Amino acid sequence: MTEILNAAVSHIKFGNGKITKLEKGFVTILFNDFEKKFAYPGSFKNFLSISAPDLSEKIRIVIEKIEFQEQELNRIEEEKRIEALRLKEIQDQIDRDEEIAKEKLKRQRPGKVMDGGVRKTCLLDNEQMAGIFQRVKETLFSNSNYTQTEFDERFDVYKNYENRLMSNNEYYQLIVNIIFYSGFKAATVEKHLDTIHAYFPDYKVVLDYNLEQIEHIKNDPKMIQNKRKIDACVKNAEKIDEIVKEYGSVKAYINSFEPNLNEDCLNKLKKSLEKNFSYLGGITSYHFMTDIGLNVLKPDRVIARIFYRLGLIADENELFEAVKIGRAFSIATKIPIRYIDVIFVMYGQLNQEKLECICSEKNPKCQKCGVKIDCQYAKENGMMQ
Repeated sequence: MTEILNAAVSHIKFGNGKITKLEKGFVTILFNDFEKKFAYPGSFKNFLSISAPDLSEKIRIVIEKIEFQEQELNRIEEEKRIEALRLKEIQDQIDRDEEIAKEKLKRQRPGKVMDGGVRKTCLLDNEQMAGIFQRVKETLFSNSNYTQTEFDERFDVYKNYENRLMSNNEYYQLIVNIIFYSGFKAATVEKHLDTIHAYFPDYKVVLDYNLEQIEHIKNDPKMIQNKRKIDACVKNAEKIDEIVKEYGSVKAYINSFEPNLNEDCLNKLKKSLEKNFSYLGGITSYHFMTDIGLNVLKPDRVIARIFYRLGLIADENELFEAVKIGRAFSIATKIPIRYIDVIFVMYGQLNQEKLECICSEKNPKCQKCGVKIDCQYAKENGMMQ
């Protein structure tokens, strides 16, 4: 902005003058018989004006740029503050849960199975949990057909899921996928994905469907012919449209709950999702929140099975206890929960390209498992060799 040197200016108190010097953060202005130094460009916002319209516009742009940078810094600091509060809330909840579990363990003999087939859980510190996750990841890689670079390229993307930016339609497409995967085997859904996405490519497209078109979708042999799921996708397109009209965007709707602030705010969002969207229930709402980057783990039955075998939850059906354990792994490893989620899922899910399923429901490969020393299932079934 050296072009403002010698430019005519006016001060609300000192009158007309001329810029004689420009240095970092300051301008010197010569008035009738004296000079004064002013902050630059801040003084042009309140006290000074410059005569040349083109220079006035340039200074305005500089001021806006600085204000935007300050706002961004403030936003980043606020996000850090909220994140610190959220992590503290999670850790406090884990600490409370551990204290409760310790009290229970005082009244129980360790290493046995309780009546009814429910196994006692074990308590691990952060170092032990981080070690388990590291060995799971190493086992998954060593039994895959990936190079280290390929493995990292496939999975490191999940380290950047938290608070990721998504369009309104990407939220809708995510809900569509969750609806069809819910209760179905992944392999079944994947055969029909192209057809599903062709019929539900954009919520605005779906809004224009008439009854005849919807019936055609339900009767297409290439489609998963589940009328409730198809109707849910149509209803959810309408709901997305309502939310965008009310809040401006789906992201703004989600942010209105401040879900990263604490557990209570997250639960309020969860309840709202379940109320507003068809087919988003107790489990699938967690799937949605995980996939949009919030710090929750999908209460997946694969993950619950692994956590149960490791003795981290008392029963395979305690899906929401599995969510808490997932958070504990995230804190222990300092790794985003979406990455924790996908590594454990791959460890126990069949038919994954280039990956070997280690902890399958039937005939798990305990001889290859990197965490069998920690595994209650392996100990109880004589698979420690």
